[in-house]
Amino acid sequence: MPQIKANNIKYQHKRQQGFTLLELLMVIALLGVVSIATMTVIIDTKDIESLDATEKRWDEIRKAIIGDTSLSLNNSPMLSGYVADMGRLPANLNELVEIGGQPAWNPILLSSVTPEVNGELSGGWRGPYVYTAGSKFFRDGWGNDNDTLPITDPDYLPPENYGWNVTLSGVAPDFTDIAVQSLGANKKLNPADADYDEDFPAVGTLLVNVNQWQLTNPTVPFNIVFNKSPAVDQNGLELRVYFFEDDAVVNLDKDSIQEEISATPINLLASGGLLHTESRSITGPLPMGKIAVVVWCATQNKVYDGNCADSTNIQQPYYYTLLPSTVPPITIPWNIP
Repeated sequence: MPQIKANNIKYQHKRQQGFTLLELLMVIALLGVVSIATMTVIIDTKDIESLDATEKRWDEIRKAIIGDTSLSLNNSPMLSGYVADMGRLPANLNELVEIGGQPAWNPILLSSVTPEVNGELSGGWRGPYVYTAGSKFFRDGWGNDNDTLPITDPDYLPPENYGWNVTLSGVAPDFTDIAVQSLGANKKLNPADADYDEDFPAVGTLLVNVNQWQLTNPTVPFNIVFNKSPAVDQNGLELRVYFFEDDAVVNLDKDSIQEEISATPINLLASGGLLHTESRSITGPLPMGKIAVVVWCATQNKVYDGNCADSTNIQQPYYYTLLPSTVPPITIPWNIP
């Protein structure tokens, strides 16, 4: 019996021995490898999320400017976005978030431009056009805020663009294209960067090009279809087109309703027949959005309703919605009683 006790004591002594130094070093090394791998996964995951957020917000800015052309209403692309409301590109990203000095959305009588023309067009700011979750900022996924740098620093970005690198082509307010770029994880403008420091998107990639929000033709052609011939010849008619375009950035226009008049007069003959079509052009380009069109008696300063000499002047404009997919010529049915 005492012999058994001694053996038990010896066995317990062996079990109480600790790890060897080599074993401890191996455990520490393994823990270090696991820690580094875990840190790498965490950093990688965060970088991937930041890049995904940046790409998503870039696309949200594009849709805020020209709307979402994948949406439709009555089987036609839905008109929405900053350009459709303002008739121009934003001068900076803050214009998508805050109204500032921009005109608010409101209906404007066409008679403010041409007293004898009935009808109205609406235009102005009715944002915000991007969702900022209660913040006034709309930064990229990296949270870039390079406005804190000295203005002389090559990576300085003005605060009104929320840390995005924004480039506009053209002269205000007639900008044509806009590029919006994130500087990546390192917040530095450098096309040669790699991985998550790489600028997004690549240099030269436009957020919105001019063809996506304007009919860029130097002259925009129209086909005016008359439902019947006049009782007597009508000479010197004009095609007049009205549209909203905010130009308050440079010149505070009376109501920002622009008017374009065809240079070549329309002469309608009593013998012209039914559904007579005349083709005329106005000076372009035209921003996408709603336009108002009238046929005008130039000699009597009246809207044409079948007889310029005896016009009641109650004829309403014809309204047409210009979309990015609109292909000229634009057909205008001009129906007279």
